[in-house]
Amino acid sequence: RRIIPLAMFFDSSLPVRTALREIIEAETRPLTDTQLVRHLQTRGYCVARRTVAKYRMMEGILPSHLRNMPEFS
Repeated sequence: RRIIPLAMFFDSSLPVRTALREIIEAETRPLTDTQLVRHLQTRGYCVARRTVAKYRMMEGILPSHLRNMPEFS
């Protein structure tokens, strides 16, 4: 179970953050924030690179150079 704050239902960034999560989940190699901006633009979202970085951090998603690190056993 997860408790969702009521403010989440009124967050205008939620559709962009959802699209960002979908793009990152489908990536075959880690995309940079600049590349993520381009992917979001194809979906109709016009956001700056810094905004993508902010939303990525809000979602708990690491930068591309850290998403590429192999897991340690």
